[in-house]
Amino acid sequence: MNFTVFKLDHNLDTSHVYSVATKTQYAGCTIYEKLILLLDYISSTYMVGFECVDEGQFWETRNEKLLEETFARYTHLISGFTDALTIFPKLKQEIVETYCIRITGATHKKR
Repeated sequence: MNFTVFKLDHNLDTSHVYSVATKTQYAGCTIYEKLILLLDYISSTYMVGFECVDEGQFWETRNEKLLEETFARYTHLISGFTDALTIFPKLKQEIVETYCIRITGATHKKR
């Protein structure tokens, strides 16, 4: 989940712009929902101009099923990436960019 106040014009005093990000992938859906509800309360009670960019889309929708599906999709992607690193280890002299390209090519071929 990324929380950002966006710069709207070029004359904005950037000393008043704050951005906070937190990783909630491993918190689980229940904690995620509670965090969103807490942020909603805090932002509506004490903040002006608060914006939440929520990759889980729970902030916008309050849809628990959509949140669970999003969590499952990201968990699957992370597991797949971990598996790819295990199946295709980096070669001794291989640079990171080449390694990423090789893994990407190999995993797309398996589809």
